[in-house]
Amino acid sequence: MKYQERVLAFVDILGFSDIVGGTIDDGHENEERTEIIYNLLKEAQDDLEKLNPGCQKPEDDFIVNQFSDSIVISCLIAKEAGVLRILSYILFLCTTALQKGILFRGVIVSGKLMHEEKIIFGPALVKAARMEEKLAIYPRIVLDDEILEIARTNLSKNIAKSTQLQLLKKTIKEDFDGLYYISLTDGIQYIFGEEVARQVFIDALKDCINKMEERAKKNLSLRAKYSWLKKKCNNTFKKCWDTPLSTEKIK
Repeated sequence: MKYQERVLAFVDILGFSDIVGGTIDDGHENEERTEIIYNLLKEAQDDLEKLNPGCQKPEDDFIVNQFSDSIVISCLIAKEAGVLRILSYILFLCTTALQKGILFRGVIVSGKLMHEEKIIFGPALVKAARMEEKLAIYPRIVLDDEILEIARTNLSKNIAKSTQLQLLKKTIKEDFDGLYYISLTDGIQYIFGEEVARQVFIDALKDCINKMEERAKKNLSLRAKYSWLKKKCNNTFKKCWDTPLSTEKIK
């Protein structure tokens, strides 16, 4: 048994402790809020199983785990379209969570990893945990430097190369600190081309930001996250939409 060279996505729910704390109000459980969290994690678990059903051995292409508020996905570095598949799933996961008022953060790295159904360890996981703590401060999924090159090198043979590269171009952006990340706002623009469809997610983003703004008044750490997300949304609404939307810039 030895390490494999794998791509690892490590994501979790932003502000999970506060979200869980919100399920209790004056000593009484807010069952509706508890159910929202449960359903989100259950749906994520079910969707992860669909990503590669029954594959939980270290030699398999995709391995997936979900524990508490964290989700980990890994695939062999050489897997055809492996990175693109992970990116697409994370975008789907983020948009699903967004409709429930929940945001994700995390990292995607590559390196040596032992990963199976109930066991995961290795330098790649240590690297991911450290990056997630220090760099994934905002509601974003940060990509380590080599991930884009791995994605470009291992494209699917069944999909036009231009289509796959367009997905990377449209959804992966460079942030103010030089780090590349999965842009949820640009991803919504790319995936949901019709105005009516994407308006649902824009409204959900606005609702998230408004709620964060209220909580951020008493929380400096949350204020930084709120300001970052607000700026990204405003930039997208102003510059990236192909057609006018029934929304105003977030103030």
